[in-house]
Amino acid sequence: MKMYENRNDIPIEEKWDLSTIYPSLEDWDNEIYKIKENIELLKTLNHQFSNRLITVQEYLKNIEGCFILMSYWTKYINLAYGVERNNEDLKIRANIKNDLQAKFLIEEIEAKNQLNKYSLETKNPIPSKYKQFFSILSISAPILISEENAEKITELDETVTTSRIDLRKLVDQNEKNTVGLTGTKKYQAFKENENEFTEAMQKIIVAREESATIQGFTSAKEQLFVQDGLLPQMFDNLIQMTYFNKSIFSRYMELSKEYIYGPKMTLVDFKDDNSLMNSVPSSIKDSWELTLKLAEYLGPEYHEITQRAKRERWVDFANNVGKDTGASHVNIFSNHSYIRMIHKGNLNSTFTLNHELGHALNATMNKDFLNERYLSSTTMLEIPAFVAEFLLMKILITEPDVEKLLPQLRVVLNRLHISLVERPLLAEFQHQQHLKILSGKGIHPDCLAHEYYNNYLNYYGSEFIPEVWGYGYLKERHLGTPYYAPKYPIARIISIVIASQLYNKAPNALENYYNFLKVGTRIPYTESLKLFGIDFKDLTSAFNATYDEIDKLIDMFEETVHCVKPQHTNIRGGRL
Repeated sequence: MKMYENRNDIPIEEKWDLSTIYPSLEDWDNEIYKIKENIELLKTLNHQFSNRLITVQEYLKNIEGCFILMSYWTKYINLAYGVERNNEDLKIRANIKNDLQAKFLIEEIEAKNQLNKYSLETKNPIPSKYKQFFSILSISAPILISEENAEKITELDETVTTSRIDLRKLVDQNEKNTVGLTGTKKYQAFKENENEFTEAMQKIIVAREESATIQGFTSAKEQLFVQDGLLPQMFDNLIQMTYFNKSIFSRYMELSKEYIYGPKMTLVDFKDDNSLMNSVPSSIKDSWELTLKLAEYLGPEYHEITQRAKRERWVDFANNVGKDTGASHVNIFSNHSYIRMIHKGNLNSTFTLNHELGHALNATMNKDFLNERYLSSTTMLEIPAFVAEFLLMKILITEPDVEKLLPQLRVVLNRLHISLVERPLLAEFQHQQHLKILSGKGIHPDCLAHEYYNNYLNYYGSEFIPEVWGYGYLKERHLGTPYYAPKYPIARIISIVIASQLYNKAPNALENYYNFLKVGTRIPYTESLKLFGIDFKDLTSAFNATYDEIDKLIDMFEETVHCVKPQHTNIRGGRL
């Protein structure tokens, strides 16, 4: 994919139109005085409500306006700066945004305190619609927060934000430093940044744990799971089920070794096979066409959203200097979704577009959707994205030409491997580091590499895992977000159950799905998931159904690879 030095050179259809939010940066600047007034207004409302000078209905109605304005204003600069971090004018404005956002956060914490206090006094729960406003806090935290602690939480959040940026830069630097390297040499090169990476990671964990303690939680794990609507036992169940079903993906590895890579294959070869990444070309046009095929299973609403996304330039595809790597979806209240990605001309990019449009469908259906991290939990938010992915997978494997089917099957199974093997093992690794911090110990590079290696060794055995694999944690950007990794496999498992019903056109499946998207958090997940026969308190049957589906895909892979009988690929991408 072409790298653009200047955003002005990018074809218009490959980049966002942010003028629908603010026509220009100057218009954004002109709102600064409103934001300052907005912070003072929220401060006044907090005072009035604390003294019961206004009713809870008046309070909620007015703070809603405060939060919407702040969300609208901050998200614009986040979007603009996220695709052009080398722009000094945007950097200055991002710093202005950060300063005002920190001041707003103090009043946000006080608003959260007031609502918690009101709930305790009156025993009336706060409507779930309003829980989305509280960005780094759980509105159901066990204790009220003092003004001093509110400032401390703000400082800790700033530490997390700064350290996450540092960690992301190190991951990006590792990727640049290892361009052209393959196999063990690539992983050995990661080691150069291990001390800085460990320092950033430790700062994040310490700050998260301290913030959770201030808010009355026993750990960051408890806080982040409560905020996400997950049950505490789900973490342990996920790890147990991952290891319990390891024979399924181990079979895929054995088949890949026998028919694709040859007897010397390791997980390093499997993960770094660049030839597979580009074996199924897919242009931006191809991606849109494949995405539209999902309308057969997701209905006319999805078709309309996809057409709007293309017509109104919801997606920023281009690769330019200063643009963040990875992909993201942001919804602007009363506007529409904005998707950032880099289209690399392959099938993985089509999956990325598909995934993010799943988020857009959720945002469009849920009229209360304002803050996508907190209206619905991260786990629940990922379900529509993974539903879209699995439907695309089902469409791809209907390919009648086995020569085309084989690489498509491999891309499909590799993506499932990421969600259902790599993410749980990463979650286990991250949890091990949090436990060290809680016990008063620090984390050290040599121990990190050893533990990361051992977790994979326990899953696959020494045959597939070279010792150098231990440095693989140095490419994991999700380590900057505590307890984020386990939410992906949980969402993937639930989504496969739902997507299978949609694909098979089970009675009321589409109606149930849209009802699920529309309710958001207005009813508990334990109830909304019952529409699909999923018991949220015990996902064992969903795990089993998911692995049954994957077993069938691996059966198909085995049949296909027998037909094609490809020559073995060596670790350099050539032929043996």
